Amino acid sequence: MPFTGKVSAHPASRRKTSGSTRSVTTGSMPDFSYTGKGVRIADAGTDSPAAKAGLQKGDIIIQLGETKIASLRDYANALKNYKSGDEAIIKYLRAGKEQTAKIKLSAR
Repeated sequence: MPFTGKVSAHPASRRKTSGSTRSVTTGSMPDFSYTGKGVRIADAGTDSPAAKAGLQKGDIIIQLGETKIASLRDYANALKNYKSGDEAIIKYLRAGKEQTAKIKLSAR
């Protein structure tokens, strides 16, 4: 008996490509072992946007622009809203105290 149904595209080929990938970075490495709210910085490259904004190892990013950051996924999604050279206000915790800085994002 011949097949008469529709063959749909592979799910990967249906993914939205416009705006779905992030093209910028803060130049910081997240601490993947951190399980609290926000994204803890494991390292910030010496000449990175994060280091230039004053962020340090151990800081916990809690907001990028208007987006509150509760997880690494939130952080990655927030970065998708920017392009290289954009500036954003970043809120973070250092020693339990909220701090704010302006960060200039660079190409990934």
